Amino acid sequence: MKKLMLLSIILISIGIICAQETVESILNNPGAKIGQKVTVEGFVDQWIDSQSGTNYYVLKGDYGGTIKVNSSSKPETGARYSVTGLVQKDAYSDAPLIAEISAAKIETNPQPQAPAPAPEPTPQPQQSNTNSTLLILALLGVVGIIVLIYFLTRKKSVTTSSFEQTSPSSSTPPPPPIPGVANPMSSTIIMNQPSEFKTIMFTRNDKTMRFIPGRFEIITDEDKGKTFMISGYPGPEGNEVTVGREEVKGERVNSHIRISDKFRTVSRQQAVIVESAGKICVVNKSNTNPTQINGKELAEGEKREIKFNDVIKMGELEFLYKQ
Repeated sequence: MKKLMLLSIILISIGIICAQETVESILNNPGAKIGQKVTVEGFVDQWIDSQSGTNYYVLKGDYGGTIKVNSSSKPETGARYSVTGLVQKDAYSDAPLIAEISAAKIETNPQPQAPAPAPEPTPQPQQSNTNSTLLILALLGVVGIIVLIYFLTRKKSVTTSSFEQTSPSSSTPPPPPIPGVANPMSSTIIMNQPSEFKTIMFTRNDKTMRFIPGRFEIITDEDKGKTFMISGYPGPEGNEVTVGREEVKGERVNSHIRISDKFRTVSRQQAVIVESAGKICVVNKSNTNPTQINGKELAEGEKREIKFNDVIKMGELEFLYKQ
């Protein structure tokens, strides 16, 4: 008998617990709760003192749901209450609300708060060689910039005489000449190597002269196949280069091609090569040893333009004017 009574009490308690309403159960099925008397528990979240309608407070359930409770007495905000009332529909929001019949504050024993754990020490960044690495990279960058500027602004200063090394058989620029040594890849002679020529001598001053385009190739005698470039001294008709067996001194020596004395068929003042407005002309200065261009003689004082692949003959010595 006692066991039957105990079992009944347990079943009744379970039924009461299972039947107990919550804020969330009303919110989840408001249509089934309208007009019913319910008892729910929750915490008073806030109190609204309405000036034009019924005062109410917001009751917050154990699972986060909130419901409006119309009441004439102000409860303690933040306290837990057991509220009994009728479930109704809010005329403004159609949400369910509780018209309070009674409310009882539930005293709760606050659980002692566990001491907050001590904050973990912030790990200090390990000392590294980052600063040293950045400094090294910066120094390398500065050195690289200095080297680049050096090579970009560096001007190669070459002291030359009357002949410049060229390559008659290739458009690829020849390697830089070594003073006193003939270019092994070409028979072209450097201007500061007069000893390489047996037929002519030439000197040049780059500061006062202007370059004449093209090259002259000797096609007769001992220097056959050798080429050279010339530059003229500014004159009344243009940049001028004199040609002959005459020995010239002073500033004009830099623009004079002296022919070897063994060529007696070349006059002391044989001809003048003139560059003006991009044209190259030859002026014959001799009345005893005429100058020829492509086999045609020039009279004394006659001026004739030459072009690439023209042949200029002065006595026994012949030159081919070429690119």
